[in-house]
Amino acid sequence: MHSGDAAGRGLRGRLCCDHHENEGTALTGSGVAGVAAEIRPGSAGYPSRVANRLARPATLYVLGNPGLLTASPAVAVAGARAAPPAALADAAAIGAECAKRGWMVVTGGARGVDAAAVEGALSAGGRALVVLAEGIEGGKARAMLRQYPAEGVAVVSQFAPRAAWKSWQAMVRNGLILAFADALVAVAFGESGERAASPGTASKQALSGTLDAVVKATGVAGKPGWEEFAGAWSLSPIPRSDRQTVDTRAVHLATSPAAAIAEIAARLAAAEPANSLPSARARGEIDERTQPPLFVLER
Repeated sequence: MHSGDAAGRGLRGRLCCDHHENEGTALTGSGVAGVAAEIRPGSAGYPSRVANRLARPATLYVLGNPGLLTASPAVAVAGARAAPPAALADAAAIGAECAKRGWMVVTGGARGVDAAAVEGALSAGGRALVVLAEGIEGGKARAMLRQYPAEGVAVVSQFAPRAAWKSWQAMVRNGLILAFADALVAVAFGESGERAASPGTASKQALSGTLDAVVKATGVAGKPGWEEFAGAWSLSPIPRSDRQTVDTRAVHLATSPAAAIAEIAARLAAAEPANSLPSARARGEIDERTQPPLFVLER
């Protein structure tokens, strides 16, 4: 049982009573108190990394501990939802390794690898930031705050409070995940059964969210605004069918979760710029309008 179960139960009643008139309603609050905090670009509490790294920083809605938005170091973890048990164990181990070092884990909050990394971090006394592809008023954010101590986790969204999950939002969300992080670790790539062509996108790439995160991570590493970003690591080889999408030389293949975290620690300590893909952009900002049209279809 988590030490914060009592706190989670205390939050439950307050969260379940929060309602808003429409999808675009602005929220204000402390985050920890169970009312989503609204943090606008340019305000004192807005995370500088997000402001410096993204082309168009959005208003952020936060439940849980808003102080985690500026926590560092932080490692983003991405992986398949239908990951095998060994991959889930690796994800949990990454979370635990980060907790041992006092680092934060950043994930997209999906089932599978994302959930295992959060569980591994918080079970070891660490911290986790969950970046949603839907509004903060959805059931996922509330469920996490019921399960975990509010001081150890924050749930954040850049979308309207009651916005439903959409595939394009998941792709935009990946950029925000990276903007909070010092490095990315991919644990397991989605299999073909997790991907399908979106209606009306037959001529576009249909990739797993994991590969999309890796493509973005290798594309921005070392660019202006991303000098502190260490790069992308993977615990498994990139699927052969996807190797034409990403420069595999820019992805560090780690032999274990502990090895990946140790390599990231060494790179951060040395302040060594990561390898990156060539880019025509003058700045290192992620701008979704210039990114490849990548889609994730499996929630």
